[in-house]
Amino acid sequence: MFDRNKRDTNDENGASPAFEAREPIEKHKPQTRAREAAVIGPSIQINGDLSGEEDLIIQGKVNGTIQLSEKSLTVGKQGQVDANVLAYSVIVEGKVNGDLYGSERVSIRKTGNVHGNIVSPKVSLEEGCSFKGSIDMDQEVINKAFGKSGTPSSVSKPELSTTKPKTTETDKQPKSEKLATGSDAVKSGSTG
Repeated sequence: MFDRNKRDTNDENGASPAFEAREPIEKHKPQTRAREAAVIGPSIQINGDLSGEEDLIIQGKVNGTIQLSEKSLTVGKQGQVDANVLAYSVIVEGKVNGDLYGSERVSIRKTGNVHGNIVSPKVSLEEGCSFKGSIDMDQEVINKAFGKSGTPSSVSKPELSTTKPKTTETDKQPKSEKLATGSDAVKSGSTG
């Protein structure tokens, strides 16, 4: 049926072709593949400081600090993190107890549970997530946390804030005066 010796010996002009040119077959074309993230599995528990130069997915438990200054951190649905986090971007689908510093963004997904402060220029909280803390999107605070060049040189290991929130003038007033000025505080954007 397929005999290589049987070929059409005449072209349009009646001459027989000397050799049929074919394109070389590409066997394996090298593909540049993005490096996959490292994974801390659900049965792994790490106590201490964690740093690296690649993206990280946590499905296990991590206690301490996590520093991935130019990489992304994902806390998976099974992940439990009791640590301050300093990363390029942070995605939380599991539980985090600690402050999150994201030089690009911090996203809390609907299954995420965060108890700590967020410092990042872009923050997203999906409907259904749980969050208790403060959000600071001020570029000066972000630069201070990550250093002027974007690396965390000035704050190598962010500490959990153990100080009480700053008191305002209305907090210092006696309760009877505070009630009288409470509506003014709400009008100015403060929730008291």
